[in-house]
Amino acid sequence: MEELSVVWFIIVLMGLVIWLSYVQLRTMYDRHLRGYHQEIREYLISNSLKLVDIRYPNQFDWMDNCFPEPYISKVGGFMLQINDINPFMDHKQYKIVDALTDTDQRVRVWIEIDTSFFHSTKLKFKQKLVNTFFAPMENIPNEGSVTVTTKCPACGWTLDGSETQCPECELHFR
Repeated sequence: MEELSVVWFIIVLMGLVIWLSYVQLRTMYDRHLRGYHQEIREYLISNSLKLVDIRYPNQFDWMDNCFPEPYISKVGGFMLQINDINPFMDHKQYKIVDALTDTDQRVRVWIEIDTSFFHSTKLKFKQKLVNTFFAPMENIPNEGSVTVTTKCPACGWTLDGSETQCPECELHFR
C-alpha cells in the first residue's frame, strides 16, 4: 500500500514538473519569439487599415504617451529592464504599427503585449492619427557624412569628383 502511494506521489510530481515546464516554455516563446502578426492583421482588417510598417518604439515614440515607458535601470555600461528579470513576473513589450486608412490618413497603432506566467497573453491596441511617419533610415542623411568632390577624407588622394570609391584607400563614397 505504501509503495502505491509513493508511486502516485512521483507520478503527480512528474506531471506537475512537466506542466510547469510547458507553461515556462510557452511564456518564454510568447515573450521572445512570437511576432503576433496574425493578431495585428486581424486588428488592421477589422479597422479597415492598410499596413505600412511594424516596428519597436524608439526614444522619440515614447513622447506620444500612449503607454508609460518601461522602466530601465542603468548600472555602469549595462542596461537592465527590470520587468524582464524574473519569468514569473508580468512582462510588457510594445510594438508600433504604422498604417493608412481608406482615405490615406496616417494612423499609428500602439500595441502593448502583456505576458504573465500563469495567464494568457493580453494585447492592448491604441490608435492615433499622425501627421507623418518617420522616414526610413536609408533616406535620412548621416550626421557624419561629408560631400566628397576633390580629396578623399581618409587619405587625402586627389579626386575628379566622379568616383564612388577612393583608388588609394578604397573608401566607399555615397
